[in-house]
Amino acid sequence: MLLDQAQARLPGLDAQLAAARQDLALRVVQAYLSALLAQDTLASTRSQRETLEAQLHQAQRTFDIGTGTLTDLSDAQARYDLIIATELQNAVNLTLAMQALSVLPGVTPVSLEPVNVEAPLSALEGKDLQSWVAAADRQSYPVLEAQATAQGQHLEIDHARTAWKPTVDLTLNLSQQHFSQSDLNLTDTGGRTAEIGVQLTVPIWEAGLRDSKLRQAVAQAEQADQELQVSRRAANLAIRQAFTTLGSSAAQVTALKQAVHSSQVSVDASTRGKEIGSRTLVDVLNARQQLFQANNLLVGARYGSVLALFQLKAAAGTLDEADLQALSGDVAGR
Repeated sequence: MLLDQAQARLPGLDAQLAAARQDLALRVVQAYLSALLAQDTLASTRSQRETLEAQLHQAQRTFDIGTGTLTDLSDAQARYDLIIATELQNAVNLTLAMQALSVLPGVTPVSLEPVNVEAPLSALEGKDLQSWVAAADRQSYPVLEAQATAQGQHLEIDHARTAWKPTVDLTLNLSQQHFSQSDLNLTDTGGRTAEIGVQLTVPIWEAGLRDSKLRQAVAQAEQADQELQVSRRAANLAIRQAFTTLGSSAAQVTALKQAVHSSQVSVDASTRGKEIGSRTLVDVLNARQQLFQANNLLVGARYGSVLALFQLKAAAGTLDEADLQALSGDVAGR
């Protein structure tokens, strides 16, 4: 009976270990995506700084020859000064993100490689919400752990019921004797005996103890059943939240792609308008700033959708080392 209880709890221990590994994998994914976002943001900021620097030189030239205005020059200078400060801060953010990634166990970030930002869209096309919910109810690690605990507690009830019953055991004893010539000055002799018996064990009655242990086992089993239901509801909620977040992130990526396209059209139109005199340098700078912001938002949304996909897999209990290896080949130790 005790062996059955121990075996029943083994899946729960396995689930705890797997959950810890999955949690570490999710932390690595989050740290890696944060580092990628910091790297891309810094690269975008540097590109924006180069563009603003060229615009500032142009504004200075036109002002010097009398075709530009002090307003255009001042605005270009202010934007350039701001982007310099932003670039410095983004460089610090990248350093901090790389440090946060490097301290995770088993991770050696040699360089940051791009990830498949289109994976979340394919994941949404492959399964519906109910498929993810069913997967979580079947293999979510908190659910598996709670199931093992409940099974062990129900076996404890059986143990409490049988612990005080008389038991009958069949006993068999074999013995053999061997005498050497050096011991008895005789030729080698030997003998073998066998004893077969029945052993009756009657536990000593202690008033109320058996009933008390049984009631305790029943109460603990009921509590374990309730905790199992709570775990299942929590897994269901986590899946629904992760699925909704992933869907929202994917929709946001689609919308921001259109926003980037529209912003690029605005930049082109403002640049042509400035050439024919219908737009000012400030208009061009505003359009470029809008494009810069839209690009940054798109990058962040893409990485956010990838993280949401990994969170969904974690909630379903399907996140494993293969997913982490697919994220980037330069995350060592996985």
